[in-house]
Amino acid sequence: MDILFLFSGVACLIETVMLFRNRDYLIFMGKGNGNGLREEDYDLPRLYKAERWLFLIDAVTCLILGGRTGNYTLELICIALCLTTLVIHWNNFRSDLYKKKKNLRR
Repeated sequence: MDILFLFSGVACLIETVMLFRNRDYLIFMGKGNGNGLREEDYDLPRLYKAERWLFLIDAVTCLILGGRTGNYTLELICIALCLTTLVIHWNNFRSDLYKKKKNLRR
């Protein structure tokens, strides 16, 4: 399980670096990703600005969890932070805040 957290932390760290460079590594991975996320539907600079900090938190917490600190309280805090950022990620993609505005003119 520790290896899984370490790999997740490294993947989140890579995504954080890419988002700070205004590029994507994981979010829109693959053409037929099946989850309905398309880059064309989102205002990417605004989305990347919001998501980079969440991925940074995910990276740090996953690396701490994978590091086997032995501190039970710290691990519970990290798990709570991971779950909180997961909900915020989900909310960012569901809300219209980061979606491109459709031109309704005919």
